[in-house]
Amino acid sequence: MTARPMENIHLHTSVVQAQGLLAGDIDDEVVLLELNSDKYFGMDPVGARIWKLLSQPQTISAVCDRLQEEYDVDRQTCEQDVLAFVKRLADANLVEIVSE
Repeated sequence: MTARPMENIHLHTSVVQAQGLLAGDIDDEVVLLELNSDKYFGMDPVGARIWKLLSQPQTISAVCDRLQEEYDVDRQTCEQDVLAFVKRLADANLVEIVSE
C-alpha cells in the first residue's frame, strides 16, 4: 500500500486505521490515543462505527454503503458527513490513505 496526499480524499479513496494508536471502547463510543503526540480523541457511536469499518482498507463509498444499511440516512448526507469525518481523521494522522 502506498500513502497518498490527504487532499485527494474522495468517495473512491481507500482508507485504513493508522498504525501506532491505542483504542478502547466505552459503551458505544471509541477513545483513541495517538502515541506520537499523546493526544486523545473521542468518537460518538456513528464515528465509532466508521472507525471499526476502517480496521481493514475500505473506500469511503463502501463505508457509506454499509452505513446506509445500518442507519436511516440519505446517500448525499452520508457521503458528505463521512468524507468530512475521514478528512478530520486524516488531518489528525488517525487514518492512512492507501492504494492497493
